[in-house]
Amino acid sequence: MTENNQPQYCGDLLKKARSKKRLRYKRLASNLNLSEKYLVCLEEDRYDELPGPTYIRGYIRAYSKELGIDADLVLEGYDLYLRDQKKKFKKEKKKAKKEKRKQEGIFPMISNETLVILLLVIGLIIIYFYSGIEKPM
Repeated sequence: MTENNQPQYCGDLLKKARSKKRLRYKRLASNLNLSEKYLVCLEEDRYDELPGPTYIRGYIRAYSKELGIDADLVLEGYDLYLRDQKKKFKKEKKKAKKEKRKQEGIFPMISNETLVILLLVIGLIIIYFYSGIEKPM
């Protein structure tokens, strides 16, 4: 964890290593045959702007080697990110399920409002038949 209670993913490691070696994005991008935008995204942990996880792993491995740091260590940070995203997704899915159940009411096919109106109508019919009002002949 970093100072502000955020988990440390691999971006911070890459950024520090690049800064320590005083390398510019342009040169690294050229050496790695990647766009500068991809390098920035890797350093800022913005993986959703990059292609799928398999490509990201390759980019991280190549970038780490170019910077002279242990690629496996950096990939551990990316794996931590993936686990956190999976947990977040499960929580959101669970929350959405609970909300859906709340909205469905007692019977999934009938809303609560419709159920109340239906019960009122049934109640009125029962009262009418058992009230003792004589029916005209």
